Amino acid sequence: MTWLEERASNRWPVALIWRDETGLLVGIWPFIEVPAIGGKGLWPAVSEVANLSEPLIDPASQIDIENIRVGLSLLLKEYCFIWVPLLTETWLKRYLPDYGNSIGAFARCRERSRTLYADLAVPQFEDYLSSVVGAKTRKMLRYDTGQLSKRGPISFRVCKNPAEIQQNWVELESIEMASWKRTSPDRHLSHPLFRSFYRKLLPKLAAAGRIEITMLIVGDMAVAFEMGLIGQGYYGLYHIAYLEDFARNSPGKQLLMHNLERSHREGRLVFDFMQGNHEYKRRFKTSTEMLSELLLCPRTVRGALNYYLTRILSRKQKAT
Repeated sequence: MTWLEERASNRWPVALIWRDETGLLVGIWPFIEVPAIGGKGLWPAVSEVANLSEPLIDPASQIDIENIRVGLSLLLKEYCFIWVPLLTETWLKRYLPDYGNSIGAFARCRERSRTLYADLAVPQFEDYLSSVVGAKTRKMLRYDTGQLSKRGPISFRVCKNPAEIQQNWVELESIEMASWKRTSPDRHLSHPLFRSFYRKLLPKLAAAGRIEITMLIVGDMAVAFEMGLIGQGYYGLYHIAYLEDFARNSPGKQLLMHNLERSHREGRLVFDFMQGNHEYKRRFKTSTEMLSELLLCPRTVRGALNYYLTRILSRKQKAT
C-alpha cells in the first residue's frame, strides 16, 4: 500500500490471489496496469525497488504449476502482455519450466542478472570464512580494522524497531548524501523520487520484524550503514552506504563481515547479497543464481503486436 500511495497512485492494481479449500489466503502476485498497444499490460507492483518479482506463496500450500498456469491464463484473456523482470532460476524450474508456452502464449525468457548467496549452514563461522577468503584477504581486513580503530573506538548500532529508525534517520540520510551514491540512481533514502516512500515504508517493515539497519560507529560518528531484509533463517543485503572520507578503511566490508557473523550466530543461515555483481559480493559468495526476465503475450493480434515490438526494441538496445 505504501508503494501504491507514494509511487503508483495513478496506476490500477491487479492481483492474482490463491486460497486453499478453507478460504485461507496462501498466495498473492501483485501487478499494476500499464499502457500497451491496443489495450493494457501488467507489470509487477514495486518493480522499481524490488529485487525479485515472484509471487508471495506459502511454502506449505498446495500451489503448483497448474495453479500458476491457470492464473496467468486468466490475466492474458484481459491484458496484452505480462512482463516479469526478475524471476529466479529455482522458481522458473518449479512453477513455469516451459516459460508459459503451455498456456498458449507468446513467451520470451532471457537472462537479466545474477544474485549471489553465502551459505552459513556450517558449525562455526570460521568454517565459512576460511572457505571463501584466503589469508591475504583476511590480513587486509584486519589491517583495515586496525587503521579504522586509530580514528576512534569501533562499535555497531542495530536499528530494529520504528522508533530506532526514526531516531537515526537524519544520520542515515546524511551518510548516503555524503557517499558516492549521492548522485547515483542507487541511492534510496535521499533520492527525490523515493525519499518519502522509504521514510514511510521502513518503520512499517521494522514493526513487522522484516528489516534491520546496522550502523558502523567510529568514536561518536556514524560512518556507514547496511540495510538488511529479514526472514526466517534469512538475511538479504538490500542497501549499503558509507562516508567517502572513510573509504580507504573499507567500512562497507567491515559492516558486511559483522552482519555475516551475526547472521550465523542468530541462525540466519541464508545470506542473500541480492542484485549487483560487485567484487566484494563475489569474494564472499558460495553460490550464484541466475535471474531472468519473462514476457508473456496472448496469441491474439494485440498480443502479437506487443510481443514483436518488444523483440525489436530489445534488439536495438543490444545493438547500442
